[in-house]
Amino acid sequence: MLLRALLAVLPYEGSIKWKKGTRIGYVPQRLPYIRDIPLTVQDFFALKRGAGPDVDEILYTVGLGKAVGKKLIGDLSSGQFQRVLIAWALSGDPDVLLFDEPTTGVDVGGEETVYALLSKLHQERNLAMLIVTHDLAVVHRLSTMVLCLSKQPICQGPPLSTLTPENLERLYGTEVEFYEHKHGQRMNAFLLSLVSAAFIGGSAAYLGSLMLSRRMALVAGPLGHLTLPGIALALLWGVDVSLGAFPFVILGVVLIWLIEMRTKPPMEAVTAVVFASGVAIAFLFLPIDQAEAALVGDISKAGVGDTLLSVVASLAIVATVKCTYKNLILRNISEDLAASEGINVERYNLIYLFLIAIIVALGVKMVGGLLTAALVAIPAAAARNVGRNLRQYTLGAMAIGIASAVLGVVLFQVTGLPAGPLIVLVSTAFFLVTLPFAR
Repeated sequence: MLLRALLAVLPYEGSIKWKKGTRIGYVPQRLPYIRDIPLTVQDFFALKRGAGPDVDEILYTVGLGKAVGKKLIGDLSSGQFQRVLIAWALSGDPDVLLFDEPTTGVDVGGEETVYALLSKLHQERNLAMLIVTHDLAVVHRLSTMVLCLSKQPICQGPPLSTLTPENLERLYGTEVEFYEHKHGQRMNAFLLSLVSAAFIGGSAAYLGSLMLSRRMALVAGPLGHLTLPGIALALLWGVDVSLGAFPFVILGVVLIWLIEMRTKPPMEAVTAVVFASGVAIAFLFLPIDQAEAALVGDISKAGVGDTLLSVVASLAIVATVKCTYKNLILRNISEDLAASEGINVERYNLIYLFLIAIIVALGVKMVGGLLTAALVAIPAAAARNVGRNLRQYTLGAMAIGIASAVLGVVLFQVTGLPAGPLIVLVSTAFFLVTLPFAR
């Protein structure tokens, strides 16, 4: 509201005085409807009064190439769109730039790029910048003067002397611990995400290579959906989504095992019951504003503890599968044949379901509750297209699972799109590429 008052868009009390002839550029927090209009970047700049004719030059100033000018606004990544808005504000050759939460909707890597660009523009053009933000690390690192508002002025002055624990407690009404983000920490978060994704993707695909029948391939799907209530409660309580998902997925394992053992219904029927129940319960609790993290995951927030848990659990899954692989394969081929060889089929059914439960609980952070089955099934399906024996098939599934996870996280870092769907789409691309080699 402060910026809108400075622009004389909102009525206000008192007076605002700008030096005569001051040109003001403005970057709004969001433009919710612009992506619905078939508007190219050049069309967008044509709407601005006083904009220079050379759109390519101003786009180059903010690090965008000529090709961006011909793109539709709706096709831009969040980081590209934010740069276009900055270029729009610069095109009138302003003396002052007003920014309202300049990195809203931009991924972690994009935030660092945007703030680096603002710092560069401030130095090169000697621009005055007024930035509204809740990111104290940015305020501490980039600003020369701070004004803290909470319905009324709380404090003002240089950041080092103003952002004290006492002033922050007055501002937020509670004790605040200040934490400064650094580029190295952001890079570490990216590397932790890569490691977590690689181990989860590889172990999930290795486990998926056991799914030689359509009947068993259906199991991971309902278990993934059954994690949704646990994810919803974890988001409400502020705990790790994998910890929230695990009790529910274990419950699903026990239910499927008992139902299969006692009544022998078609797997499709069990799938329908578990799927419908999980989704229905989830939407009783799921915070709508956090639905994306529950449905498609958010691997970008993996910490050291999360990564360590993912690595240890993934290695345990791979070791368990390796030790029981022959018996599990035979049991998948024919339970009667396995029983004739002295294999306790019910015990191995439970082991198999528990392994899937663990990988599903780990996978929800990476691809969410809706897509976990894809981690298990798609890389194995792609490896089956090109594998000519069991060894090639299992190792190929693991390699494709790791490659899909790593490439998906890298694409997330570059595009800002959710990592979970990108990982699944990369897996699908591997499947399509290998499909002509299938026998």
